[in-house]
Amino acid sequence: MLINPFIFYKLFTPEIRKVENYKEISREGLKDLGRMTVREKFLTAFFVGAVLLWATTGITGFNATAVAILFLAMCLIFGCMTWNDVRQRKGAWDTLIWYGAIIGLSSAGFTPRWTRFLTSKRG
Repeated sequence: MLINPFIFYKLFTPEIRKVENYKEISREGLKDLGRMTVREKFLTAFFVGAVLLWATTGITGFNATAVAILFLAMCLIFGCMTWNDVRQRKGAWDTLIWYGAIIGLSSAGFTPRWTRFLTSKRG
């Protein structure tokens, strides 16, 4: 795994190997972006918080779906996103609904009560 970057570097040799004025280009790019707005700072804090909660699920006991919904709620409350932004991300909602349904059904199928019910109906 440690040798992979070297292999890819040799297989796909970059056309540009050295950039002389990279500091100037970086400064100009940051200048064009401007200072971080308050909303961007909130979004950064919420993102870091969500990643920390996901990473420490075993310790904190927070469900990953609950963390995602909390992240969305905080973004909406603090104005990082609008409801129209949320509605336009149909693929993300589809994924959340389908995964929620699949995980919910799979976890319900492994409870002893459900298993007893199914076996009693087989006759």
